[in-house]
Amino acid sequence: MKWIATCILVGGTLSIGCAFASEGDRIAQMSEAYRNGTERDRLLICIDAIDKGLICRGCHVGTMDRIFSTRFSTPDGGAKGYDALYKGVVHFRDEDPRPKETGADATSAASPTKGWYLAFRYTENGSIYDYQLSDLSK
Repeated sequence: MKWIATCILVGGTLSIGCAFASEGDRIAQMSEAYRNGTERDRLLICIDAIDKGLICRGCHVGTMDRIFSTRFSTPDGGAKGYDALYKGVVHFRDEDPRPKETGADATSAASPTKGWYLAFRYTENGSIYDYQLSDLSK
């Protein structure tokens, strides 16, 4: 059984606690903190997951599903690129709080995605091929 130190989010800052938890407990704690966190908290949780080896090249995308409450382990055929890899993105920012325009006032141009996100590619068997953290607008 693998044991890792528990990190606690305190006021948006990651603090290492003295308690130890199993990897499953650690992932559950990260998932809860991610659901309740701000964009910055979510970014720090992702960085912590990378530092702890939970997100890495060759790691299974199912671990990311457990942390971020996503469903990349059941790939969508439309997400598969020409390179035979599936693509995924986890946005750390909640939906834009501004109301969306509808009707005649709506613009036809898509608005860019803003905020931090994790973009990654993975194989058909769920193995992460590569990943990037970014805050650039698309």
